[in-house]
Amino acid sequence: MTSANDNTAFRWDGDVGHSWLSISQVINGQKITRTFGFYPNDKAYPDGSSGSTGSSRDVSVLANDSGHHFDVSVLFDITSTELTQLVDYTVNQMPSRYELSFFNCTNFVVKSCGAAGLTLPQNIGNWILGGGLNPGRFGQDIRTYDVPGKLEHRELSSGLADSNVGDCN
Repeated sequence: MTSANDNTAFRWDGDVGHSWLSISQVINGQKITRTFGFYPNDKAYPDGSSGSTGSSRDVSVLANDSGHHFDVSVLFDITSTELTQLVDYTVNQMPSRYELSFFNCTNFVVKSCGAAGLTLPQNIGNWILGGGLNPGRFGQDIRTYDVPGKLEHRELSSGLADSNVGDCN
């Protein structure tokens, strides 16, 4: 699970960053990785000036985030049952609408991880004409946040998200 935002919780240019998931597991000696995030199908702006719906909401889609630049990353070790719960949420329970202030990429990461029993910080951040969970605030929070017994690694320097590898059924 990673979050990007140039190491700040707020930017005047409106670029609050992006949050996404990377899931890796080894099956019969083969590593399988999928890196993906929650997006609006078109665009969602806080002032409602654009997007396919003409508002801050749009149809949601999952998209490939492999190779996406990040500023902070955390790695959690979860059980196969927890992984199944996380995948079930992302495939079967995620909202069909992207709503900038109410269910965006950061909400998706928090809720997906919550389905696996991981409690992540949910501090509200603000952006021009709006506010809610956002990658900038989330990135700052996960720099120091600890999930007892689950945190395996924290990367505080920038890098690139894992590439998708292996066959996934």
